[in-house]
Amino acid sequence: MAVAALIAALLRFWHLDLQSLSHPEIYAPGIDLVPGISEPPPRHGFMETLNWHFHDEPHPIGYYLAMFGWTELFGTSVFALRAPDAILGVLSVVAIGLLATRIFGRTVGVLSALMLAGHGFHVFWSQISRMYVPGAFLGLVSVMILVEIVRAPRPRPALEAAYVLVTLAGIETTEFFWPLLFVQMSFAILVATQDMEFAPPGTSWKTLWRGFRLGQIQALVTMLGAPELAHAVYRARRDAAPPPNISFLQEYFSFGFLFSKNEDALPALAPAPLLAALALVLGLALLAIALRAHPRIQIPGVAKTPIPPWLHTLTFTGTTAGMVWLAMIAHRRNGVMLALSVLPLLSLALPFAMAVVARWLRNLPGVTVLNPASFFLFSLAVLPPIAFYIMASKVSMLAPRAFLIFIPYLLILIAASICILPKPTRPILTALLAGLFAYSIHFASLKPPSPNDYKTLAQLMAREMMPGDLIFVRNRNWVDTPLFYYLPNKRYVAENYSAALSQMPDRRIWLVWWPFNGKPALADARTNALRNYRLEKSLHATRAQADLFLPQ
Repeated sequence: MAVAALIAALLRFWHLDLQSLSHPEIYAPGIDLVPGISEPPPRHGFMETLNWHFHDEPHPIGYYLAMFGWTELFGTSVFALRAPDAILGVLSVVAIGLLATRIFGRTVGVLSALMLAGHGFHVFWSQISRMYVPGAFLGLVSVMILVEIVRAPRPRPALEAAYVLVTLAGIETTEFFWPLLFVQMSFAILVATQDMEFAPPGTSWKTLWRGFRLGQIQALVTMLGAPELAHAVYRARRDAAPPPNISFLQEYFSFGFLFSKNEDALPALAPAPLLAALALVLGLALLAIALRAHPRIQIPGVAKTPIPPWLHTLTFTGTTAGMVWLAMIAHRRNGVMLALSVLPLLSLALPFAMAVVARWLRNLPGVTVLNPASFFLFSLAVLPPIAFYIMASKVSMLAPRAFLIFIPYLLILIAASICILPKPTRPILTALLAGLFAYSIHFASLKPPSPNDYKTLAQLMAREMMPGDLIFVRNRNWVDTPLFYYLPNKRYVAENYSAALSQMPDRRIWLVWWPFNGKPALADARTNALRNYRLEKSLHATRAQADLFLPQ
C-alpha cells in the first residue's frame, strides 16, 4: 500500500504547476481578477463567495467555500490551486486500498491501490483544480464508513456522525454524489432483508421515522443535503455535457476512461482502435469474472435502536426553513425551489419506506441469499453510468470527469476478479494490465489541462509589452478571464474600444483572441475599432494569439 501511495504522489505532484490554468480553474475564490470585466468576478470575502456561487455557478457551493478557506491559507499560485486535488488523489489511493482490503482481503486491496495510483485518467484530473477528484475521495471515505457501520454488531454513534458529515461534504462537492447515496440506501435495504430478526414497523403515521437505524441516518443526510439539490435545480442549464454516444459506455467500461478521447489536444487525441478494443474486451471480461468473487466481510444485521427523536425534528425544521429562505432570495425558479422545500418532509418518511421495501424484497425468491457487499460494489460500478446514459437524451450529464466517483469500485471488482483466476494466468494478466496502465499515464500526459495556452501567451506578451500598452479583451467573457491571472496589473479595455483609442491615440494596442479548429479569423468590435491601426506583430501559443497594433 505504501508503494502505491508513493507512486500516486510522484505522478500527481510531478510538474503540477507546469501547464496553463484552464478557465474552470479560475472559478476558485481568492484569485485577483479585474473587477467589472472578468467572468467570474474576483471573490475575496466569504459572503461574497457564498452569494456569487449560489446565484451564478451551477456546481455545488461547498467545494468553492472549501477552496476559499484553502486559498486564504495557501494563496493562489498554480501549485496552491491544484494541490488539494493532488493531495486527495493520493489519499484516494490509500482509501481504495483500505476499502478493498476490508471487503476482499489484502491482495485485492494492494492491487486496487496500484491500479488507481497508475490510472492515467485519475492522474490527469488530480492535477486540475476541479471538484471531481475531491468528490471521488469523499465517496470512497463515505462508502468505507458505511461498510464499518453495517459490520458493527451495535450502534456506533461516532462512526454514524462521521458518515453524515462526510456524505454531506460529498453532496456539497459534486452533484454525482446523489446517485452514490441512493446506491448506499439500496445497500442498507438489502442488509435489512438479510436480517431475519428485523421486523418492519406498522403503518401508523407515528412510525414514519421508524424502520432501522441506518435508514434514519441516511434520511438525515438526505434532509441536510436537500438545499444543495434545490440549488442544483436553481442553476440547472442545458447542454452542459456532450449528447449521448455509445463511445461513452465503451470508454467507461475500458477500466474507467483509461484511454478517453480528448478533442482539446492538437491533434485530437484518441487511442489506436486495437488498443481501445483490447481495453474494452479485457475490462468487460474481468468485470464478468468478478461476479464469482466472494467478499470476506460478515454483516451481523441492522441496528434497531432509533436515533434520538429530537434530532430529526430539529434537522427537518431547520432545513425546511433554510430552503424556504433560499427560494425567496433566488433570482428565478422561485416556485420550483419553494416546491422543493417539501423534500425534508418527504425524507421523514424515508426510514419507513426503506423498511417496507426491505420487507417486500425479503419475500422474493433468491434475495436473502444475495451477498450485500457484492451487490453494493456492482451497483456502484455499473448502475449509475448505465442509468445516466439512458437519461442523457433528456438531461445533459455525460461528462466523463464527473464519473470519477464511480471508477474506484470498477477497479476493486477488476482486482477481485484477477485474484480468483487460475494461478498461472495471474502474472500474465497482471503484466498486461501494468502495461496498459503505464501507457495510460503517457496517454494522459498528452492531454492539455486547457485548450488555450494562456500561460505561454502571457509569457510572450510580457517580454514585448511596454508601459502604457492597452489590451483589448471582451467584457465578462470567461474565455478571456484566465489571461488576467497571468497578466495582472495591466490596462485592459473591455468595451467602448473606439472611445478609448480617441482618448489615447498614441498607445500600442494588444488584441488577444483564441483561434480554434474550424473557426474563422477574428472579426468583432475590437477589429473594427482598429481599422486605422497597422498590425506590427503576432504572438502565438496553442489556440492563443496576441496581435500588436500601432497607430498608422
